[in-house]
Amino acid sequence: MTSYLGASVSMHLKSIFKSLHLLRSLPTGLYGTLLLCCIAFSTAHAEPLRLIVPGKEVVVSFPRDLQTRAAARNIKNLRTPAHMHIQRAQGSSSIGVVSTTDVVAAQSFNPVVVNDAAIAAICAEVYRNNPNTSVTCEANVLFHAAGIPNDTNYSALYGMDRIGAPAAWDITTGSSSVVVAVVDTGIDYMHPDLQGNIYLNSGETPANGVDDDGNGFIDDYYGYDFANTDRNPMDDNEHGTHVAGTIGARGNNARGVTGVNWQVGLLAVKVLDSQGSGFLSDVAAGIEYAADRGASVINLSLGGPFNAQVLQNAVTYARTQKVLLVVAAGNESSDNDSVPSYPGNFSADNILVVAATNSSDALTNFSNYGVTKVDVAAPGSDILSTTPSDTYQSFSGTSMAAPHVAGLAALIKGVNPTLGYADIKTIIMNTVDSQASLLGLIVTGGRINAASAIAVAISGTVPTPPTDVLVGNNTLTLSIERSQRRAYLFGEIFDSNGNLLADKAVHLLCKKRQVATRVSDFSGYYELERRRPKVHTRCYVKDDNGNRSRSVRLQ
Repeated sequence: MTSYLGASVSMHLKSIFKSLHLLRSLPTGLYGTLLLCCIAFSTAHAEPLRLIVPGKEVVVSFPRDLQTRAAARNIKNLRTPAHMHIQRAQGSSSIGVVSTTDVVAAQSFNPVVVNDAAIAAICAEVYRNNPNTSVTCEANVLFHAAGIPNDTNYSALYGMDRIGAPAAWDITTGSSSVVVAVVDTGIDYMHPDLQGNIYLNSGETPANGVDDDGNGFIDDYYGYDFANTDRNPMDDNEHGTHVAGTIGARGNNARGVTGVNWQVGLLAVKVLDSQGSGFLSDVAAGIEYAADRGASVINLSLGGPFNAQVLQNAVTYARTQKVLLVVAAGNESSDNDSVPSYPGNFSADNILVVAATNSSDALTNFSNYGVTKVDVAAPGSDILSTTPSDTYQSFSGTSMAAPHVAGLAALIKGVNPTLGYADIKTIIMNTVDSQASLLGLIVTGGRINAASAIAVAISGTVPTPPTDVLVGNNTLTLSIERSQRRAYLFGEIFDSNGNLLADKAVHLLCKKRQVATRVSDFSGYYELERRRPKVHTRCYVKDDNGNRSRSVRLQ
């Protein structure tokens, strides 16, 4: 039997954050770029702009210098065509707003793509009617705080702030066409904060006792319950509903919480019973069912020590269906490199394994880790989310960290549907915020950043991994020499094709601090020495591209 990665309940919310910054979590250069894309305008620009524009409205202005100050005072005297009118901006003598008579209200927090040809036509008429002035004309863009929803308990969701979700929401809040399967204890699909985001099987007529869509499951309108072999995947535990809320509780609906996605399709696949346990066969069948139902992402906040072929077959099948599996690392405070946890430890490129961090971006005391088997980290301590019967609770566990990442994967898929599972995984792993507390413990050494990931997804330029890869049998041995303890870490560097790499820098880090550097010889061999290492010190090596070997603890 496989047991879910149990979440210990904490009824006290220890961390309350308020998101008050505009796009602050983006890198400085990107922040500036996004602002420019929203306010710069040229009549020669022919590409559509992602803007929030109040109808066909432009802003006209004069530069505030001595030569034009007199003209600026007369902005109301600008000549406009009959179907336009001009109004001076409140408190300004040099800025005005020109609108056509068919102005319509914009929808706040819902970016719409506006072809600037319509704005260009207005500005062309402004310029044509005022040939001897230095007036400028551009789209009157609506600015707003970066995606802060009005959900009543949003301020308690520190995890959303830590991963840069508000800045990501300024670009996208998700898509109902992206399906995320929650393979878990089920979902309370009647929860008011989830109901609008539940995936419904349109091929089935509910409760008519007929397999209308011919998929082998009768009345699977809301999903399917493999634990009890019936059509009702209602959550009788709490765990699955909590996971679902972090992925996709309805956002900006003035109640409860919000998920990483404000809009998404949550597919309920119940494989664990009311006690949070389920058979291997049900977990495998649930993964295959979710893949067949069109899920782009499957959240697996469950795991066990069993390297079962049937589970690996299910993972492989999901890969053929182009599905990304986001898996919780586990809550045993252990190294998954040494003590495997499945399905996370399968060597499959469609698996993304997640560790849990706290509000300070440090690895939690319960989270598993693994410098080769655990990929990224996300908030997993004291996470407030939905629970059955219109309630909300705070749980802790890597089970709570994984849905932050699954939600981000769905957000990426929604903003750029052309991206495959491998692209999405690469984007998430290459846009993390590096954390000193995570270096040498997980593959990326970082916590996910939604804003950076969405920016890359929109660009369509998926980063490629570095070609230098540290592999080989890196072995740490301890020897005593003249009563002075010394540790030696040695190995070889290969590229992705298995070729030895000569003259490459290798750095030795112990307790996350760099202590030595060597360059590999002509055969790719290196040897690094750590003098007087303390017992239980954890050490690893890395190259200049940031690739890291497995870490080893001195005994």
